[in-house]
Amino acid sequence: MTSAVLLIGGATIYAITGSDSGESPAPDQAKAPSSSAVSARAQVGEAPADATKPLPSPTLAQKPFDLEPALAPVTALFGDNRMSVAMLDVNSGAVATYGHDAFDTASIVKVNILAALLLQAQDQDWSLSAEERAQSAAMIQKSDNDSTSALWTRIGSAPGLDAANERLGLSQTQGGEGTVWGITQTTAEDQIRLLQCVFGDKSPLSEASRAYIRDLMRHVVGSQTWACPQRPTRAGPR
Repeated sequence: MTSAVLLIGGATIYAITGSDSGESPAPDQAKAPSSSAVSARAQVGEAPADATKPLPSPTLAQKPFDLEPALAPVTALFGDNRMSVAMLDVNSGAVATYGHDAFDTASIVKVNILAALLLQAQDQDWSLSAEERAQSAAMIQKSDNDSTSALWTRIGSAPGLDAANERLGLSQTQGGEGTVWGITQTTAEDQIRLLQCVFGDKSPLSEASRAYIRDLMRHVVGSQTWACPQRPTRAGPR
């Protein structure tokens, strides 16, 4: 089984991925989406009135701190199980990592798929159709696999995702084979890069596209609120 946890809290972004010896269930097979699209890129997404200001986007290029000594008591409990951790302080740009293995994304690839879809919309100057918007909302807010499979086909499957990720800076992520988007491989550091592209102010995604993704992520149904909660920053010292 593959697991992944993404958290945004205060001034730090965390990405944790891991795997045990079990097997991940395969996602539903793809269904071909409608090819209809409406013109006017500005309609892709508008920032909601209560949208928070995007996080700054420091680079991950600086040498990271090694978390291995700090995590030794934890990793000793896992035996042969693997784990990868990456942490980024968005104020200072400080990075801390443990492990560099790639893991199956399972459902966390869904934000990546939507980012790829919106990049394609920007490039071709079209907005999402009503069907694509409905599928995007179901994919992000309800983790709907049928909608994900449809949008996976819409972006061109793994080649489409990989092309988008080259622009997004996700150099350690590779799309899953065929229709099986859930076996896309990624690293904790790449998931931080993706979050920077969505929540940061320097991104190949337009502000409208970033606001659209953030709005969907803020309105996830209760049973699926396991990934990226966005909380107001608390006032006063920490």
